[in-house]
Amino acid sequence: MHDVTHTAFFGDQQRDFVLTAAMVLELERKIGSGIGSIYRRVLALDFSSTEVVEVIRLGLIGSGTNPEEASNLIDAYVAPFPLSRSYALAVDILEARMTGKSPVQQIAPETEIVPDAE
Repeated sequence: MHDVTHTAFFGDQQRDFVLTAAMVLELERKIGSGIGSIYRRVLALDFSSTEVVEVIRLGLIGSGTNPEEASNLIDAYVAPFPLSRSYALAVDILEARMTGKSPVQQIAPETEIVPDAE
């Protein structure tokens, strides 16, 4: 399976997140559980904060971010905020790895509502 990149605004800019095969192994090692169990728990809202944090941190590292910078980004943009803010990003990163497709971010176009011509 090829690595799928998920791109999202994180912190102060658009960033790439990739859970490469090596990063999946590291995630499993850090959590002490297989990727399928982690994925299932996260989707079922039965996750630990460590799982969410590590998915994001390792996704950054997998995309080429220096590990020290990835940890600094976590400290600045994940740790001080409610976990719900980071949860959606972690789900998207896991979805990209598990399904092979990056979730499409829906951006509503600015549209003008024009009444039907009569």
